Amino acid sequence: MSKPEYFSVHEVADRYKLSPRVIYAAIHAGDLQALRLGRKLFRVSEEALRAWEQQGGQR
Repeated sequence: MSKPEYFSVHEVADRYKLSPRVIYAAIHAGDLQALRLGRKLFRVSEEALRAWEQQGGQR
């Protein structure tokens, strides 16, 4: 069994060619699930990204 892969907000933004602000907004709106690891530190799993893609969130 492999470990789940997690991405920073900036990595997700680069992957979808979006601003990090858009990713933070999606997280805060509840559209994109993320782990909060500190006051300002988030990590997004590959599984959460797939779910967000299916919702059409990367547009």
